[in-house]
Amino acid sequence: MVLSAHLEFSLSRIAYGLIGVDRQTGRIAVREPRLVERFDMITDLLTLKEFKSKTDLISLRRRLQKCDDQRNLGSGPIKVLARVRIG
Repeated sequence: MVLSAHLEFSLSRIAYGLIGVDRQTGRIAVREPRLVERFDMITDLLTLKEFKSKTDLISLRRRLQKCDDQRNLGSGPIKVLARVRIG
């Protein structure tokens, strides 16, 4: 549960940075989409800004989906690790 909350927080901060708003404005404008929806929003923004990533975003999305599914099922600790290299 804590890992999911941290992932949601981190993805929100990335999205707010990409659209150039502070946290308070971002929470109003972006609302609170689910974990994978936040990630999809970020990948859409990265594409719009023509950002190239060395990270396998499809694989990362699958891992985030698995993490979100486990959290929603309440199946105990979540073991999803992802190393993300931006640039």
